[in-house]
Amino acid sequence: MPTPGENETRDDFISRCIPIVLDDGTAESQEQAVAVCNSMWEEAHKSGGEMSDKMERKTFSGFVTKADEEQGIIEAFFAVMGNVDQGQDVIHPGAFTKTFSERGGKVRVLDNHRTDSIMRAIGKPQLLREVGREELPQQLLAKHPDATGGAFARVKMLMDTPEGKGAFIRLRDGAVDEWSFGYDALDVDFSSVMKDGKEIPVRNLRTIKLYEISPVIFGMNEATTTVSAKEADDRDKGASGATNLPIADRGRAWDATVAIRRVRAKTGSEEAPSRAYRNAFFWFDSSDPDSFGSYKLPFADVIDDKLTAIPRGVFAGAAAVQGSRGGVDIPSGDVDGVKSRMGRYYARMRTQFDDDGIVPPWDKADDTEHEEKDNNSPIEQIMAEMEGLKCQLVDLENILRSIQKKQQAPEKQAAHEPEQKAGPQEAPTSEVDLALIEIQRLQLEV
Repeated sequence: MPTPGENETRDDFISRCIPIVLDDGTAESQEQAVAVCNSMWEEAHKSGGEMSDKMERKTFSGFVTKADEEQGIIEAFFAVMGNVDQGQDVIHPGAFTKTFSERGGKVRVLDNHRTDSIMRAIGKPQLLREVGREELPQQLLAKHPDATGGAFARVKMLMDTPEGKGAFIRLRDGAVDEWSFGYDALDVDFSSVMKDGKEIPVRNLRTIKLYEISPVIFGMNEATTTVSAKEADDRDKGASGATNLPIADRGRAWDATVAIRRVRAKTGSEEAPSRAYRNAFFWFDSSDPDSFGSYKLPFADVIDDKLTAIPRGVFAGAAAVQGSRGGVDIPSGDVDGVKSRMGRYYARMRTQFDDDGIVPPWDKADDTEHEEKDNNSPIEQIMAEMEGLKCQLVDLENILRSIQKKQQAPEKQAAHEPEQKAGPQEAPTSEVDLALIEIQRLQLEV
């Protein structure tokens, strides 16, 4: 059975654990696998007691309800209860009761979770309590209509220090309005709920051990979401792709064209991309999510009816980001987020394949990268180039199919016209059809 590594985050461990417990029969479903792996993590970290970078964090678009400059008091809600967050967690009423009672005096107020210096302590809680829905501000309920309660803090900022006073001013003036908290999940269970018309597994947080609360510059979402220290930098709208997919064998072949067709069928995206479709791509154009041409850097395929990350797909995407074969056309502001997600797969593959040489190309020194390229066999170099070409052809095919779909839309209006006589049909002659035929020919050749 897998055990958490010394420097392994909860998310990375669960991602590595899930395929193992499914393969060995410990869990019979994805939901059971998540529950089993969560239990393993909690058992391994049951009695540590000290705050560490392994703890979980949740970020919330907070609400400051009072700012008293004379006394340096900030009152705010730093967590919401009852809603399903994007980490598929639900904080339940009573989750904070025990920790507020037992650890209220030990909870720290930090600058952006930073613990590298005592100067990062910017305030001290005077009051921590749970409130019911009836006490939630209307503007909070407008954003989170399914909220059943919240966690409230009254904090005395350290106004005699530049750090505390500066944080107070930023909170008072709304320059910073995000709150985050560091915690351990002590009592959890799992269930299924309906969200956006689909049944999804959720983790129910019943008891939380709170270590610290922090005003932060950026939150991951308007609603609560679980993030690790590494994930905090991954905020770019265009960065996508699930980071917890099982990873295929290292030598599995990668055919982007065939993989995308299977992903479309698996995610119900034959007509238009579903939300699940983006899990198989490291980038998508968030301004046009309904177009297949908006999705780039594919890396996943369907294996045994499961969306699975393909190592060679990850490698091909990383090479494209670095400029191989003309690179990939994505906004420069999204590149760091894409690299962050790719980097998590590199870290997981290093562990899964027990190979410290699996490193993202942007983390390699120039001389190391050159040496490795020289040591690659000609066949490996050709395969890498072919994978890059396939990715570019897939991008072109997606764009053309989106154009084709828009062109064909008016034809649906002809459904009530008299049925035409049977007989030979004309071959497609539009430029888009001809271009698609040519792309398919090139894909076969590659």
